[in-house]
Amino acid sequence: MRGFIYYTPVLTLRHSALFYYSIFYFLMPILFNNLRRVELLFKLFFIASIVVPVAILLKITPQLNVYGGLGGFNYLYLSLAVIVESFYFASLKKRVYKILLLLVIFLQLSVIFTGACRGAWIALSVSILFFLYLSSRMGKLKVAMRKFFVLAVIGGIILVIFTASIKPILFNKIKTEAVSIIFFHQMESAPANNVRWRLFLWGDMLRELSKKPLLGWGFGKPFHSPTLEALGWYHGEDVGWIDPHNSHLNIAYKVGIIGYLVFLLIILKFFKRTMRFLSHLRKDDKIKLYIAALLTCFVNVLVLSFFEVVLEGPYMGSFLWITMGLIIALENIYRKKEADMGRIL
Repeated sequence: MRGFIYYTPVLTLRHSALFYYSIFYFLMPILFNNLRRVELLFKLFFIASIVVPVAILLKITPQLNVYGGLGGFNYLYLSLAVIVESFYFASLKKRVYKILLLLVIFLQLSVIFTGACRGAWIALSVSILFFLYLSSRMGKLKVAMRKFFVLAVIGGIILVIFTASIKPILFNKIKTEAVSIIFFHQMESAPANNVRWRLFLWGDMLRELSKKPLLGWGFGKPFHSPTLEALGWYHGEDVGWIDPHNSHLNIAYKVGIIGYLVFLLIILKFFKRTMRFLSHLRKDDKIKLYIAALLTCFVNVLVLSFFEVVLEGPYMGSFLWITMGLIIALENIYRKKEADMGRIL
């Protein structure tokens, strides 16, 4: 309401996307109220996550890469697919299925790796560490999960060596992207300038936030970056539409420290209750794997949102709320199953 009063309605609605996609959190338990529907969604996502990397690697459908298209944000979609497949690997019994799934994961990882999105690499690395942590809490499934972790590390090393041998120019580009994460201040390159761009913008936004730290500036405030403008990296038409590539800072800027702490409290409480539910869930390995996979996807989206424009739009931001909603849906399905079993007994 403050945005509609003080700023333009268009920008207010655009900035409010940070939160109104949370409608998915409430829709998912309603739409996916049985396991068959949840698994159908997983299958559709799995099929899409095979089609996209094949199309991109073979360059048969360049339309997939247009801004806003399915291929434009493939690093997130494929990361989520890899995470779910990694957990599903633990439930497979036949060796041939395991080999086929590993080949699919290798294909998806090659697109994520060659896509040179540093934020995706960091988010996936944190997700892998979280996967390893969850494996210690998965009972009889932990051996299979740790075996997959070892295979994934070996596969990653093979992928790096393979890329360096077959595509040395591409490998050097990827290496420059990776090195620029830490040594950007010593480099003069597009990736290093990309890091500087973010840091300059974040600094300006933090200085603006310090003027209204508690409640922030509200949705719809046209943000202006003096540092980027002085460097010639900024244009007048960007005012109001520029995103800091850090959704957490963007939330704090819009709603202040109080608002961000409320958002953080919601996220932490959800994470804590899901971990508690997983620790008490012992009778259904399938649902346990699904919830653990979705929780890791949830972590992946949150980490990625520190480095990219994630929660500000539907293409990526909706997945934070979708994973949360699906976890609640699976918890409801499990409780209903337990209640039905109790009535039968």
